[in-house]
Amino acid sequence: MNFGVKVKDKVTELQSPDDQIDLEIVGRFPYEADGARSMAVSPVTKEDTCTICGTCASVCPTEAISINGSVATKIELCIRCCACIKNCPEEARVMEDEMWKNIANWLNEHCSDRKEPQIFGVDV
Repeated sequence: MNFGVKVKDKVTELQSPDDQIDLEIVGRFPYEADGARSMAVSPVTKEDTCTICGTCASVCPTEAISINGSVATKIELCIRCCACIKNCPEEARVMEDEMWKNIANWLNEHCSDRKEPQIFGVDV
């Protein structure tokens, strides 16, 4: 049975659009671990390398980066997706926070292998 049919069947079973299903979704750590989202950390710019091209600001999904003669990041808007780091042509955006580096290393070590998608809330 394909995924779309399973979703349709599950939605059809609901008595009301307001019905909620409690789901236990694996894979939230470390992204939603206690305090992970409230960390006051974001990528920083190596000013000696940055050419102020604006690529980092253009790829930031939350518009946390602004360019006004220099690169400024609003930490409270940063979701630490690291798009600015991955897309910087000069490699001028880096993450310096040690805890965040440890999280990145853990993810690379434990989450690099391809895993099959899991379906939640639908009996297979």
